Amino acid sequence: MSDNLPKPNSPEDLDLGQLFNQIERIFSNIGKFFSKILFFILLLFRKLAIFLMFCFNIVRKHFIKIVGSAALVYIGLLFLDKALPAVYQSNIIISQNFETGELIYNNISRLNSIAKSQDSVALGNRLSLSSSEAINIVGFEIYDNANENIILEKYYDYMQVVDSTLSISFQDFKENYDLENYKIQTISVFSLSPDIFNGLSDKLLTVFEKNDYFVQVREKQMSLIEDNIAAYEKMLEESEELQDNYIDILKKYYGQSDSSDPQNTTLNLNLANSKDRVNTKEFEIFREQKEIRLMIAELNNELKDKDKILNLLSDFSPAVKVDSEISDNKRNYALIVFLAMLLLYMLKEINVLDLISKYGSKDKLLE
Repeated sequence: MSDNLPKPNSPEDLDLGQLFNQIERIFSNIGKFFSKILFFILLLFRKLAIFLMFCFNIVRKHFIKIVGSAALVYIGLLFLDKALPAVYQSNIIISQNFETGELIYNNISRLNSIAKSQDSVALGNRLSLSSSEAINIVGFEIYDNANENIILEKYYDYMQVVDSTLSISFQDFKENYDLENYKIQTISVFSLSPDIFNGLSDKLLTVFEKNDYFVQVREKQMSLIEDNIAAYEKMLEESEELQDNYIDILKKYYGQSDSSDPQNTTLNLNLANSKDRVNTKEFEIFREQKEIRLMIAELNNELKDKDKILNLLSDFSPAVKVDSEISDNKRNYALIVFLAMLLLYMLKEINVLDLISKYGSKDKLLE
């Protein structure tokens, strides 16, 4: 009789049953979660579709007022753009020989302020132009010609000389790098006349050439270069004297081939012939002289380059017509009017004023 009694479940069967029940609950919760997300997305699309239909219905009912207002604004701005005087732009590319970028930018900014204020007399005096010519100039701009690759090269050069314990990211270096002192800069001039740019580059650069601070910087730099040239020339002169003395000593030591005796030693110094040269003291002196002469030539070239504050790399390019702010944004302005009119009639359709009157009272606030 005891054989017919039910056997109790083992602990292993209970654990497996609980595990499957837990897994079933997890998948059930995941399914419910995704179902809610799907329901929310469908509801969102439904509401969006209803909203779009509502907007289309508002436009249909008030088509002439909404679309007509936007069209009138666009046409009005189009005629206004045609009526405004044309503005022309031309650029020059300059190379600054000294680290005076901040002052150059400040001077261009000052010229731009004078042009914006339409003070043709002051602008004419600065640029050596007549008032009738200066009145045509309406603005100035200046910007650097450094691209991402150039800044990256500057970053690598900087990291090679900086303390290795410092960790500076390229982004930090880029944000703090002074682009105003970059050698190549572009200056843009905006004018009402495309003919004003003829000869303007020389007059514009003269503004900087006559600046007292720029003149002082140039004289200081050129004086330093001239001192270096003088020092190298003195070194070259001393080297040549040393070479002459050394050769005289060698001649006295080895003797000269004035005699016809074949046993007399002949001294042949061919310093420029690198093929058969011997690594002697006189050749070392000769090599040093060549290096000194090369340095003097480089310094003379630098002195010639820095004769001016700014070098003109490219004169004013052919003037091009610049689109006005109205020309660039008339579509945007028309779209803004369209949306504003649509919003106005949507608010009117839902009786927003009545809702404000009903729920915007003090009594409703104190309930």
